[in-house]
Amino acid sequence: MPTKKIAKTHRVAVRKQTSREAVEHVTTEQPDVIPLRLYKRIALTFIFFVAIALMAVTYLSTMQAVIRVVTVPTEITTDFIVRTVETATTDGEVQGEIHSGTLGKTKTVTLSSGTQKEVAEQAVGTVTISNTTNTPQPLIATTRLLTANGVLFRLKNSVTVPAKGSIDALVFADQKGLSGNIPPSSFTIPGLNEVKQSLIVAKNTNAFTGGVKQISVLTKEEMEKAVEALKQELTEDAKEMLRAQRKVSYQGEAFFVDVKDQKMSAKVGDEVNTFDLSLTASVSGVFYDEAALKKITTRKLYEGLSQGKEFIDEGEQSREIRVEQVNAGQNSASIHVIQKGKVMTSRTHKALEVGQFVGMTEGEVQASLLEQHMATSVEVDFFPFWVRTIPRLKDHIYIEIR
Repeated sequence: MPTKKIAKTHRVAVRKQTSREAVEHVTTEQPDVIPLRLYKRIALTFIFFVAIALMAVTYLSTMQAVIRVVTVPTEITTDFIVRTVETATTDGEVQGEIHSGTLGKTKTVTLSSGTQKEVAEQAVGTVTISNTTNTPQPLIATTRLLTANGVLFRLKNSVTVPAKGSIDALVFADQKGLSGNIPPSSFTIPGLNEVKQSLIVAKNTNAFTGGVKQISVLTKEEMEKAVEALKQELTEDAKEMLRAQRKVSYQGEAFFVDVKDQKMSAKVGDEVNTFDLSLTASVSGVFYDEAALKKITTRKLYEGLSQGKEFIDEGEQSREIRVEQVNAGQNSASIHVIQKGKVMTSRTHKALEVGQFVGMTEGEVQASLLEQHMATSVEVDFFPFWVRTIPRLKDHIYIEIR
């Protein structure tokens, strides 16, 4: 019977890990862990700096300054001569036509502003003569009528006062001057006998006037004024006459009046209230292409416009046209053109370059522009409200011109 082998067993010593060793083993194998509190600090710090950055960006993007400038308007004038011809070929010509004629006119002129002079005259008025007798009473011209205070008047015309009746008659003062200007009064007739003087009497119901009157003395200024006024009337008459002669309906027109003869019924220094004035003049009408002249005028105005200026009004309504010379034979004329335009400072002016205002206060901006005579007033509005100087970002500076 076979012999059963029994294997030998060996005991192996097993070492038990202590809790400390187990912790140390775990620690050496796992990565480091950041505390939650540190995470919070990092997040809050990031948010704070982001908020600061956003506030700075918002502040820089919204801050602005608006400079409101009320500019000083100025005037520029263009003054030139242009020729009107049948066919314009050069820059200084416009197409047009000429018509001429002769006119005369007479007018009675009443002085309105001449030197006044007081002159004594005989007062006049109307009396009613009453006759209470049974017999008509004839009275010849210049019969005397005497007021109670001794002012003497005379009948202008012969009259007969009917019996038991009355008649109106015109009388005049025996002496010139204010003494003849009397109120309503009673008169006796010294030429009648004493009995009739009480039976035939006169009365006036209205005051007498005319004892003194104002006479004008013709002055040089009054005479010249009258001549100019009549010349203007001649011009108006000539316009209708000459317009009827034109062949082309030109929109532009100018007239020339040359006085050839002048006659007056009085001279400077005469004591007159009115005088007669006669003028004879040759008249010419120049009719031209208004659009062409306007184009030339506008170009010349802009040639005189300086840098940094712009027109408020080109002054078309102020244009003055004077005829300087007329050549009827060549159907041409020279006309003098004067036009005044109003300009203001524009946004492109170097004095309004925004860069020069950076960092300035409102007072400094005002002083700068006012000292240069660029404005009559300057205001600056800042945003936000606590800003007090012009921002450094040029595109945040706005200029408004009024």
